[in-house]
Amino acid sequence: MAIYRIGKIISMMRDALGITQEELVEIYDGSETEDEKERKKVILVDHNSYDQSVDGLDEADIIEIIDHHNIGTVGTKTPINFRNMPVGSSCSIVYMLYKENHIEIPKNIAGALLSTMVRIHRASLWS
Repeated sequence: MAIYRIGKIISMMRDALGITQEELVEIYDGSETEDEKERKKVILVDHNSYDQSVDGLDEADIIEIIDHHNIGTVGTKTPINFRNMPVGSSCSIVYMLYKENHIEIPKNIAGALLSTMVRIHRASLWS
């Protein structure tokens, strides 16, 4: 099962880690037959609105949302995990999820989370 994390925070993490969009998101090219099609499983991070997401989201199954913004326009067909908290960054929520599940944060993920939070903080100082 492939899981896709989409959102602004992932873009910042991708930039911090120096990896391409293609390494994060498998783009469906339409070449599968009807029998071969499997709905993609998607976790939305740092947004929960269709207008902020990728094209084709309606053809995927949203299985989780991690966000710190107001509740947007996304709806699901089944109950999902939806973590929405009034914190300064979705990185804080991702950190809490690691801690709650007693999972050690890999150094590369910790670095990406930290660099994103520092980048957000620096941007707010200059605005």
